[in-house]
Parts: sequence; structure tokens; C-alpha cells
Amino acid sequence: MKLTALLRSKLFLGITAVVVTVTAVATGLILKNRTDEYRVIKVFEVIGRALVTRESLGELEPYSGMNLQSGDTVETDSDGSLRMILDNTKFILMEPDSCLELEASGNASDNKTIIVLKKGSILNEITESLSDNSIYEVRAPKATMAVCGTSFRVKVEKDEYGDYITTLYVFHGTVKVNLLDEEGNPTDQTVDAVQDECIIIKTVHNENTQNDASDDGFSFFVRP
Repeated sequence: MKLTALLRSKLFLGITAVVVTVTAVATGLILKNRTDEYRVIKVFEVIGRALVTRESLGELEPYSGMNLQSGDTVETDSDGSLRMILDNTKFILMEPDSCLELEASGNASDNKTIIVLKKGSILNEITESLSDNSIYEVRAPKATMAVCGTSFRVKVEKDEYGDYITTLYVFHGTVKVNLLDEEGNPTDQTVDAVQDECIIIKTVHNENTQNDASDDGFSFFVRP
């Protein structure tokens, strides 16, 4: 999958407003009063092999139109990709060999969305500014990326030493990056990544515990 081609087409998240609206209306989830609207979190397209793991049901094979729930873990195989839609305004494309956990609460107007990216790459697009009471956040090992209306890509990979490299590229808007300490608390190390900016974070394992770096490792900016 060539990133330049995805950007050029503006379809890297692949859903136009018309298609989204038609799909949502067909499922009966769009209400006239937006403040009372339920959250819509759905798989829009699956290419190749992918897997959803849900605590109450175990492993599920995702399909177009499948409802996703908070707590679901979504994985794509080396030949797979998956697109999902949240609230008709947030779109995610999971690239091959990726894994994320979805945390979602609230309603369509005021909500909290946390994408815990465990490995691989995701492209994100938020087409409307969030309300004052809403949060959209991507979490990588020992780092958080909070956004409003923007388009950005996050990639998490593990090197041969067991350390994590997180790469953020902002296509449009601003993403606020905050590093976390060994216990997962926010630090004073922050960067506001703007359009066409790339931020690289390295998370090294704790030599005293030898745990996975995502558990109690230490993060720092390689290219702030």
C-alpha cells in the first residue's frame, strides 16, 4: 500500500459523506436530534484477513457493517486491512499487520474515544471539530496523541532490542503529543505536531525489570 497514492486520492479512509449518511440511515441509527444520537461504531470494509476479539464472545471474523464495541481488540493479518467509522465523523484505516484496542463511551455528540495502538499503522481522519466535552486520543507505548479535527498516521514497531519506535505524521491540523513516565502518568514533555510534521518517539525497556517496554519503559523524542 503506497502512502502517496492514498493521500493523493483523499480516500485513505475511503468513505464519502454521502456513503456514510446512507449507510447510517439504513441501519436506523441516525436520529433527528443529534444530542440524543447513539454512537455508531462500525466496520466499513475488510480486505484480506482480520480478527475481532471480544471478551464476551471470543474471536470473531469481522465483516462490512459489523458493530464494534468498547473493549474490542481488532487485528489485521499481513495481507489484511480494515476500515471503520465512528459517529459518522471519525474514520480509521488499519494497515496490514496491525493491532489496536478500542475504548469508546458517550453519545454521538459528547464522547470519548481512545485507540490503543499495540502494533502496526493506522490512518485517522476526523472531519468535524470535537465538542468541548469530547476526546479523541491515540495511545502508543508510553505516549498519547490527542487531536481535534485532523488527519494523521501513527505507526508502532518493535526493534530487535525490544524497544518501540512510534512515528507520527500529521497530514492536516494539529496533534498534541504527551510522553508518559514509567508508571503511565503524563510528563511535562509535550510537542504540538502540525501539518506535514513528523514526530518520532522511542520507548526503551526498563533495565531493572526487563518487562516489555510498553509496561514500564521510558520514552523520549528522537525527532521533536
